[in-house]
Formats: sequence, structure tokens, C-alpha cells
Amino acid sequence: MSASVKSLYVIDPALTERRGHMYNIAVGLADTARRAGLDCRIFANRLFRPEPQEEPFLIPLFTETTLTTEPSTSLAWKYLNLNRLFLRHLKELSAQYDFRDSIVVFPTANQLLIDAIQRWNVSLPPGNRTTMIVSLMLQAGVLFESETEFVVKDLEMANVYRTGLAGFARPGQENCVLCSNTESIIRAYSALYGGPIRFHPTLCGTPDPRYLLEGRAARQGRRPQVVLYIGEIKPDKGFHLVPDVLTQALERGLPADYFIQIHGVEGYRIRFAAEIERIRELAAANPNVRVVEGFLSCEDYYRTVSSAGAFVLPYDSEIYRDMSSGVLMEALYYDAPVVVPTASWMDVESKAYKAGRVTFERMEAGEITDALARLLEEHPEHAARSAEAGQRYRDANGFDRFLDVAMEWHSEPRPERTPIGDPGRMAWQPIFA
Repeated sequence: MSASVKSLYVIDPALTERRGHMYNIAVGLADTARRAGLDCRIFANRLFRPEPQEEPFLIPLFTETTLTTEPSTSLAWKYLNLNRLFLRHLKELSAQYDFRDSIVVFPTANQLLIDAIQRWNVSLPPGNRTTMIVSLMLQAGVLFESETEFVVKDLEMANVYRTGLAGFARPGQENCVLCSNTESIIRAYSALYGGPIRFHPTLCGTPDPRYLLEGRAARQGRRPQVVLYIGEIKPDKGFHLVPDVLTQALERGLPADYFIQIHGVEGYRIRFAAEIERIRELAAANPNVRVVEGFLSCEDYYRTVSSAGAFVLPYDSEIYRDMSSGVLMEALYYDAPVVVPTASWMDVESKAYKAGRVTFERMEAGEITDALARLLEEHPEHAARSAEAGQRYRDANGFDRFLDVAMEWHSEPRPERTPIGDPGRMAWQPIFA
């Protein structure tokens, strides 16, 4: 099956630095592809500064990011102009690289890139056996309230996605696979697209098996290391609650060590300056509290998540009702029980794999600490359930499984597409002529 695939390309305009989920995904895909005997290249943002050993396969290209936070322009303007810019960059690639018999993965595609992908795709020479895997990872502006009923939470966002996705139903786009790793996102995009969005295995963990083995060994004979916070500091992820949760956990003498990461954009560091200072003071006074400020290297990140005895995700359940979490994915992959908000995506996902978990109803420090205390009271049982869930999760997800599925999609027949009619399920307010 893999004989018809010569190369795998990872394209991510949002890849700006050598750390974080996007870097881990790109490098994990590249490592997995090379182990399978494929040539591989990663095309990143021009802000990325590759090391000398990375330069042959990690190429800075894009002058903008798909994760722009520029507030002064409308989403419609960004959609039109950034798609045009990204299309120009993509056409630079086809002038330099041979995409025949290849798989091209867009691991973090969003509304600012999807129109460029389809226009670039039809510009490639006819007869190419190229498979474009377009992974839709972000919220689409639509929220399902039940199995069949949904509401439009962000009309402009839903409109631009509907406009962009429609092009994938046209003839010439048969080699494009629209997909996601999250059921709620698949349902939302399917409603906007009017056609199927496929499921792909989650890109998490690392192809290097030593972290799994070393993490298990590190957990033996010691009390749980609880990851109270890891990732960017944000209000919707509950960073402001961390000092109170940590204070209460220490006052109650919960049997655990604690890890907290503090990193994020300057605006949030200023906003949470008091909380950050409290965390520093608590770490200085308590030897069982470890705080890391700034980014974690890949090595430190995977050592931390693979050896964790539990994770606390103090997130806003309303926002994360249909929004996935990379931290939860790592927790499942590395056998760790979790504390998560009720009725959130993290609750549904951890329950689906039967992982050890305790939930909290309200986004309040007291409730979160109570949930953590309940988890630690029965930690051996929760850890055992999570170990079994982790095996199920690794069997279904990870980089090797993703590549297997990509190969299957590459070998599938490609019947000609016909445009999909208007789903007709929303009162649309078109923003484009």
C-alpha cells in the first residue's frame, strides 16, 4: 500500500518556534514518515529558526500565521487576504518540489487557509497522485445542542467556513480529505459543509517509546505528581484559579507533588501578575511544588507528561464543550487519570476510553480541589483504569496510526465529486458575493 507514496509533506503556517503542540505534531509526523521510508519535509512560518541539522527538511516559508490575533480587521478581510497570501506561498512550493505520489498534511487548517488549499490543489499538474489531508481543529462557530439540533454561536465564523468548505465539493478536489479527531468538531463542520468530514487518529504522544517506559518507571514507588497546569496561561483554561487550588491542596495535606508551568503572551502575564507571584511564593515555601516558567523543550515536555500521576484541567466547560484539549490527549496517551469539567469535551473523551477521572460542576477553586482530593483518595484505582484506557487510546491514536490511515486514504478510489447543495439549515447572512 505504501509503495505508491514517495513523500510526506507537513504544511503549517502557524509553526513559528521549536516548542509546543504544533512543533511536536510536525516533528512527530516527520519522524514517523522517515521510519516508514518516506522522504519528508516540513514547511513552517518564516519566524521559525531551524537548527543546522533541521535545515534540509524544515523550511521556513510563510510570512503570516493562520493563528493571527490581529483585532483591527474583520474575519471576512482576513479570510480573503490571508488565503490569497497563503496561495501565493503554496504555489512557490509547487515550483520547487515534486508533489507526485505524496501525502500532504495540513495539521492545523482553519478558515484562513482552506480556500488557498483547494485553489493550490487544482493548480498542480494533472495526473498527480497527491492526497491532501486537511485537519480541521478549531471551533467552527456552530454548537450542537442535541443529536440533531444546533445553534450558530458565531455567525461570521460559520459563514466564512461555509464559504471556504464549499469549494472542496467541486470536481477536482477528489484527492482532498476533510477530517478531524474530535466528534463534536466533525458534526459542526459536517453541518457547514453539507457532506462528510472524516475521523483521523489523534496526533499525540511521541513516536519515541522510551518516554512511555521511562514515565511508568518514574511513577513507581512515589506519590503522584499532579500537573496542575501546563500550556499557555489563559482565563478560559482557568489559570487564575491555580493559586487557590494549590493553596487549598497544600492546606489539606493532599498526598501529591505538584507541577505548574507558567508561560504565555505578555498581555496575559501582566493580567495574571498577582496569580503568578502567588504561585512563585507557594513554590518557594513548599518543596513538593515545582514551577517552570517559559516554554518546555520537547524533552522536558514529554518527560513531564509521561511521568505525571494525574492532570488537573480547570477549564471553562462552556467554551470547552466542543473544543478539544491537547493536554487531555497527552494524559490519555500516557495513562494518567484526570480532573475535568463536567459535560466538557474532556469529560466525554476520557469517559469514552474509560479512563480514571473525577469531574467538577462549577469553575471554582473549591470544587476543583474537592475533585482532586477525591481522585487522590482512590488514586490506585483511577491509575489502573487509566493504564487500561491508555492502551486502548494508543491502539487507536498516535503518529503511527495516523500514517496508517493516511496511507489507506491515499490508496482509495476517487470518484468525481459533484457540488453539494445548500444544507439549508440556517438563516445565512452571506458576506461574500
